[in-house]
Amino acid sequence: MNRQDFLLAFLYLPAGQGDKHAAAPVDPIRIMKGLFLFGMEKRTELREFYVFEPYLYGPCSFQVYSDLRDLVADGEVDELALSPFHRWSYYRLMERGKWRAQ
Repeated sequence: MNRQDFLLAFLYLPAGQGDKHAAAPVDPIRIMKGLFLFGMEKRTELREFYVFEPYLYGPCSFQVYSDLRDLVADGEVDELALSPFHRWSYYRLMERGKWRAQ
């Protein structure tokens, strides 16, 4: 698995809505924290994973933002601006991304 595969798998996780996968958009802070915790749990088993550093809202890997942009460009992830009051976009899987995550 490469880094993008881990990111897609994280977005594929059930969002507390029964059998519907990734129905709710996820903000980048939750993505960062989730991937960071996964990396801490499995760091000895992972060959290619994100490198995190302390940042404003907790652990951050700018590689995640780059991969999100690539996945959006490939049509696997949808980028949403939920309101003008949010400073960042939210992300959810598109059908193509769900297929790849499965």
